[in-house]
Amino acid sequence: MQLLPSLQGILSDPSISTRIALLGFAWIAAASFAHFFTACWLLRRFSREGPVLPVLLPQLEEKWVRAIFGLRIWVWFRRIGLALSFVAVLTAAAELGLQVRTLLAAGPSGPDWRMTLAEHVDRMVATVAILAIAIMLRVIVGGLANVIAVRAQNFVTASNSLVSREEVQRVRAFLDRLEDSGVDTMEPPGE
Repeated sequence: MQLLPSLQGILSDPSISTRIALLGFAWIAAASFAHFFTACWLLRRFSREGPVLPVLLPQLEEKWVRAIFGLRIWVWFRRIGLALSFVAVLTAAAELGLQVRTLLAAGPSGPDWRMTLAEHVDRMVATVAILAIAIMLRVIVGGLANVIAVRAQNFVTASNSLVSREEVQRVRAFLDRLEDSGVDTMEPPGE
C-alpha cells in the first residue's frame, strides 16, 4: 500500500467519499488562497491610508471593520472545507466498515475479496492523506494571511498613538506654566 498510487487512484474513483474529499480539498484551497490575497489587499490598502491623526481615526476604524468582515468570511469558508474533509474521512471509514462487514457475512470466498478490501483501504488512506494535505495548506497559507492581516491592522492601531495638535498645545501650555512658576524642569530631583 503506497500513498502516491492511492492518491492517483482516488481521482478516478466514483465513490461518495472521494467526491466529498476532493470537494473539501478544493474548498479549503480556494478559501485559503482567497484569505491570503484578501489580507495582502488589506495590507496594501491600509499601509497607504494609515496611520492617521486621531481626528480621522473613526473613519479609518470604520473602514477597517468593513474590510475585516470580508477576511472573516474566508476563515469561515475554510472551516466549512475542513468539515467537508472530515465528513469524507468518516464516509470512507463507513464504506470500509460496510465492506468488511459484507466480507465477514459472506464467509469464505474467492481470492478477489482481497482486491476489493485493498481498494477500500486505499480509498481510506487517500482520503486521510487529502485531509492532511488540506490541513497543511490551511495552516501554512492561513498563517501567512494572518500575519499579513495583523500587519495591516497595525496601521489602524498605530493611529491611536499619534499625537493630535490639541495634545501638543496642552503640553506646551503645561510646560509654559511650569516655567512661569519658577520650577526648574531640568534639575534631577533631590538636588
